[in-house]
Amino acid sequence: MSFLVVLRFTFGSYYQAQDHSEVLDNIASSLLGKLLDWSLIFTCFVIGFIMISGAGVSLNQGFGIDRPIGSLLCALLIIFVSMMDLEKVSAAIGVLTPVVLVMIVGLAGHTLATTDVDWHIFMLSPQRVLILLRQASGYLL
Repeated sequence: MSFLVVLRFTFGSYYQAQDHSEVLDNIASSLLGKLLDWSLIFTCFVIGFIMISGAGVSLNQGFGIDRPIGSLLCALLIIFVSMMDLEKVSAAIGVLTPVVLVMIVGLAGHTLATTDVDWHIFMLSPQRVLILLRQASGYLL
């Protein structure tokens, strides 16, 4: 799927398209272009639906917020962001991405430094998995 997204962006740049339907008209027949257009719309709908429901569940697990309220918050955030200009959205993502990365690295470091982990047992797990895989591969042959 990622390959198709990169391909679509490449074609959009090549044809200097302002809309995805211009690209579809240039690379596919009329019927296939409509089929691809409807499949894109359906895919965006399904991904959005899953994202909104996942936000409700995640906010419920993390903060105890009711699932419908969490989903509503995500939907309102999507509507707010979709009304922003593309440059503003790109700038916001550009500001938030380094902050998120620093937080992930910092929290991972804090967790590793403060958690009492028996590393010997932790390292035995991959060795057990390898032993089981070797035994299973002997049975499969």
